[in-house]
Amino acid sequence: MSFGIADLITAEVIKDGLLHLSRNPKHIEHILGVFCSNDLVVKNVGREYLAQCVEYIMSNRIEVGPYYAIDVKRRPSIGIISSGHEDMQFLGDYGYEQNMRQDLPAVKYANWDASSISKDEMVVTADYKLEEKLWVGMFISNGTETAKLTGIYKKEGQPTKLLLDRELPEHTRITYWSAMSSPKGVGAVVSASADSVTVQCKLTTNGDFSLHRLLSIVVRYCLKRGRLLFDQYGMQKATFAYTPPMLTENDEHEFESVYTITAMFTDTWIEREYDLADAAANIVINLCAVPVDPNNEIVEVSK
Repeated sequence: MSFGIADLITAEVIKDGLLHLSRNPKHIEHILGVFCSNDLVVKNVGREYLAQCVEYIMSNRIEVGPYYAIDVKRRPSIGIISSGHEDMQFLGDYGYEQNMRQDLPAVKYANWDASSISKDEMVVTADYKLEEKLWVGMFISNGTETAKLTGIYKKEGQPTKLLLDRELPEHTRITYWSAMSSPKGVGAVVSASADSVTVQCKLTTNGDFSLHRLLSIVVRYCLKRGRLLFDQYGMQKATFAYTPPMLTENDEHEFESVYTITAMFTDTWIEREYDLADAAANIVINLCAVPVDPNNEIVEVSK
């Protein structure tokens, strides 16, 4: 996760909920079930109300987006704005280490043409002096076949024999062989701190108040249904609150409701990068044996 853009995340969560409802009308019937299951409510709104609600949501597109990006004249609309403050640091921001990528080109140490190849053995003329350039554990390849070097045999006045970890197919091309490192990787120390973010969504509608109440329930559904989606996008522990509807324009019967989401978001950034260890690197360990001191049973070994 990197730096969070809470208003864009919230817009995507609401859009996902609206899309889900448009494809699953029965879910609309479920969240509005009180309109047909409670006799007192049915008495006030009528049994045909639920069908009208489903039809409206299925046939109307709600404008959703950051407040600066939506058409302010379009109704109904949901404008979104966010704010926040740093809430927690992790040991002075120091976070964790991770592998950034493994796609850097491998380092080539030598190129040659083989004299012959027989199963897991390759013979190379001594002119290439491969015994001085190669070591056990590195990879060799001709572009189509790749093997790991398990041994190098060189006798004075004789060609160099390379021992491989696998048998190469018959008729393997003997030209354009290279010795190389394993694919290079880059690691990074990632620092982090957690912000407490607040997102406000303003639902604006024109027309009858019952329409606004309907869409208010739909917005609440989209937010609560999207709690796991908020988690997936990095907004953790999301909770929701909403205000009562308010009449903001009497002539046009314009109503507004505000929904507030509070959550935690961890911002991360790369503190520094470093090269990862090469699995085929040439590691040399020198051991030096020394006489045992009769008064000391510990033998020191230097590397």
